[in-house]
Amino acid sequence: MKLQQYFDTNADTENTADFSANALWLLEQRYFVQRYDSDLGAIRKETTLQELAQRVARVVASAETLYSDSLEWIQTIEKNIMSDILHRRFLFNSPCLFSAGAGLTTLPEFSEIIYKSVHAMSLEDYKKLYNSRTKNQQLFACFVISVDDSIEGIFDSVKNAGIISKFGGGVGANFGHLRERDSKIAGGTGGTATGPVSFMETWNTMGSVVVQGGKRRAALMGMLFDNHPDIHDFINCKTEDGKLSYFNVSVAISDKLMEAVEKDEDFELYSRVDGSIVKTVKARELMDHICESAWQRGDPGVFFIDRARQDNILKCGGAEWDIEATNPCGEQPLPNFTSCNLGSINIEAFVDDDDSFDWDKFTEQIYRSIYYLDLVIDACSYPLKKIEERTKAIRPVGLGIMGLADAAIRQNLVYGAEAFNDFCENIAQSLSRNALEATIRIVTDVGKEPFPVHDLVKDLFERGEIPSTLGNAIDCFGAATKEFITENLHSGNLRNSRRLTIAPTGSISMLVDTSSSIEPNFAWSWSRRVTKNDGIGYEVRDYWHRLLSLEQRGEYATKGKLSNPVFVSAHDVPPEKHVEVMGIFAKYVDSAISKTVNLPNS
Repeated sequence: MKLQQYFDTNADTENTADFSANALWLLEQRYFVQRYDSDLGAIRKETTLQELAQRVARVVASAETLYSDSLEWIQTIEKNIMSDILHRRFLFNSPCLFSAGAGLTTLPEFSEIIYKSVHAMSLEDYKKLYNSRTKNQQLFACFVISVDDSIEGIFDSVKNAGIISKFGGGVGANFGHLRERDSKIAGGTGGTATGPVSFMETWNTMGSVVVQGGKRRAALMGMLFDNHPDIHDFINCKTEDGKLSYFNVSVAISDKLMEAVEKDEDFELYSRVDGSIVKTVKARELMDHICESAWQRGDPGVFFIDRARQDNILKCGGAEWDIEATNPCGEQPLPNFTSCNLGSINIEAFVDDDDSFDWDKFTEQIYRSIYYLDLVIDACSYPLKKIEERTKAIRPVGLGIMGLADAAIRQNLVYGAEAFNDFCENIAQSLSRNALEATIRIVTDVGKEPFPVHDLVKDLFERGEIPSTLGNAIDCFGAATKEFITENLHSGNLRNSRRLTIAPTGSISMLVDTSSSIEPNFAWSWSRRVTKNDGIGYEVRDYWHRLLSLEQRGEYATKGKLSNPVFVSAHDVPPEKHVEVMGIFAKYVDSAISKTVNLPNS
């Protein structure tokens, strides 16, 4: 029972790591929920991190009642989740923190169950909590839906995106199947189409009136295939200030375009009406247009869609499982009408007091985190039935990291240097190896079923088409364990079709006072404008990096820089070093990486 050994039956839920005043302020503004307090006989807001951690841990652990009647095991899961949150080791994505227990916390009967001591919980309490979850308990961050080339399909997509946004999820779609501007409208009425960008504006209007879960602004991703006739309109779609303000936009870049750019060849744009060639452009001019726009405005991003499709473990599932787009931040490529929940391990929390990295504890955290995220799939209430069915068919999870740059500082490693890259390689290999073994051991050790369409994995192995990230993960094992892993992959014994993703971790990295994602620190002192809890207006908060001494704060305030070379900011890192770091993780991350390359404007 290798997997269960990584759960501590005596996990510490009484103490908590030091959280900054700014982190606690953010919790109060955006994450603490209303609850019934039996001592007061009235409703009040949560006031402590312990209350939030217990609520989230209990709701997620309650999903284990689908699989186990062991009260001790379910309590152990809850205690480990709570302990990992309280000690800055792991956090779920924001929707899970917002919405765990949504609709129940203010009811006296359920508030008593959610907030009482773990030792007072009965198996019936956990079952009641799970079976009574409301439709507002939407715990996922990432959704992708389709936009079909018909007026019905377009407005169905607006409705679906609105429902997802209402319940706190970000939603992405590829608008590349819509017919190009000025082409004939289907139906013979004589009219002409207005093109994909115009219908993105319809989505944006929806986003302006639907606030995600009542907590934050809507988050939308619009994508377009690089060979669409309206690709230049798409690249320019955010030129005007305020236009498509709820969208990130990315070009879905094909291998064909990249090869044409490399060879300085022509590139053809195809009609979505009849497949004919509408226009031929110079590939390098198209790529220059993308790059110039990104330099000027930060949009569009790029999504290497052929790379994602070729590395997709579900690629033999036919068109139904073909990857079309990503969620708003780009870290989660998904088939249409599927979704994924995210969670991140704080790398910096595993640097010991002597500034050495505790690889054993990091390994244990990976195993537990995969287990937690798999449970979220069952604890979640989905915004659309179709999304629930397809998500549960493939059971993707997105485990990532944050605090990489701060872990480097504490170990005296310079971001981008060779020793830092070696550290990244070891982190990436550990994530890949242990996450893969964890998802297999959920089946072999705990006895849960593989994800329902696991035969797709068996088909892959029979055809010898192993995705590169999966092959790289397998290569990380020693001979004895590799045999165990490959045997179970051949049998399709995977609980989750996807395991790893590198998300931006904006707010959650602020909660645990660490650097975001795999990024270098942007600055050492900064101000952040945060939406107030009532949704009206903003409050400006000032921040100092937590690893700076008072002396270093004075140095930075006086000189605008720090003399210690390990304090590297994003603008100090050359672009090729950003790409090197991303490339290290890309070898092992089976979903995607959301990476920003911040450069001086010169």
